[in-house]
Amino acid sequence: MKPFCLILLLAVLGLFICSCDNKITNPDKSVLSVSCSPNPFSESTTFTLNGRAGETAVLDIFNIKGHLIRHINNMSSGHSQIWNGTDDDGHQVYSGVYFYKLTTPSVNSTGRLFLIR
Repeated sequence: MKPFCLILLLAVLGLFICSCDNKITNPDKSVLSVSCSPNPFSESTTFTLNGRAGETAVLDIFNIKGHLIRHINNMSSGHSQIWNGTDDDGHQVYSGVYFYKLTTPSVNSTGRLFLIR
């Protein structure tokens, strides 16, 4: 069985739990925490950035081939951003594995998402 099929099967059966919670300690000892929930998701997932007050981030979402499909500017610390499974043109993307990159002035964070339609 292909790995993606196995992941999909486990997710459908409710046996697969994946978290994209990342905590990164910056050199100045401040902590950046990124979470997205739910994951896997079917309609939308919510990214939450916690870090230094006033710090902003850029959120990029890539497909499995590494193509940038969604670019979100000015995500602020302490706030949430919803991704509804669409690309920058508003088209729904396919079920599968996606990767995110969150870039702040002080640190980068990456993670994995599973979209199941």
